[in-house]
Amino acid sequence: MRRMIDFILPAFIALLTFLAKSALAADEPAIPYQPLFAGIELAAVTATTDDGAPQRIFALKIDLKAEGISFMVTPGKPDGDGETGGQTVSQFLLEHHLQAAINASFFTPCCDRIPGQDKEVLGIAVSEGVMVSKGHDSACRDVLMITEDNQARITKEDDEAIGKAYTAVAGKLILQSSRTRGEVGGRRHPRTAVGLSEDKRHLILMVIDGRQFGYSLGATTQETARWIARCGAHDAINLDGGGSTTMVIDDEQGGIKYVNRPSEAQERFIACSFGVRAKRNEKP
Repeated sequence: MRRMIDFILPAFIALLTFLAKSALAADEPAIPYQPLFAGIELAAVTATTDDGAPQRIFALKIDLKAEGISFMVTPGKPDGDGETGGQTVSQFLLEHHLQAAINASFFTPCCDRIPGQDKEVLGIAVSEGVMVSKGHDSACRDVLMITEDNQARITKEDDEAIGKAYTAVAGKLILQSSRTRGEVGGRRHPRTAVGLSEDKRHLILMVIDGRQFGYSLGATTQETARWIARCGAHDAINLDGGGSTTMVIDDEQGGIKYVNRPSEAQERFIACSFGVRAKRNEKP
């Protein structure tokens, strides 16, 4: 199966790129999206912070009521000592015939480049109704859960509703009722985050590239929260980032396209990815 190993979508990303000089002003307009698949839209932003740091942000907006939309997380490993086996996000997308995927929960051990290595997911993970991880980290207690009929919420791991989750990943709350949460300041890193619109109609998947001078330095936790709010989220959690941050899509030819540029110039073998199935848009 042919794989498209492009670290950008040249013409498409150029079309979607939205230039912003003041990345974090609260009164700036919402980020514009363009159709990608049925029920999925893509946005790309090039910005510069007030202190001169370049940032590249990519977001997928998913209509939870669109026909054909479904989700899955890296499934549990049937044998071995780990909950899952190390796999890249693109391998996950191809294996499960998905249209889009991102890296998801924090995990251990990190960051050996060993395919299939036993790994533990930090925080709750549920894939197609099966509990993959019951949680191993008190810092990752905030959960995005989605039912089989695509009812989504961001909640705590001790919420009884988790028992109804068909899909779930865990991280750290960074946006609550459109207000940022967590540390102020801090270092900029590549980031991955997921969020829900106020009416819970749309799921936002967002990555911010980082650690790449002259291209994108990354974002602080608060910058990440403010960016995903501009992308349409009312509540959001921060997922694993750094060298794990990856967003890929189906190239509609049996391969993948990289939406972002992973900071280590190649993908990590991670424990947990989050993917979306959708119908392809009809060609005119």
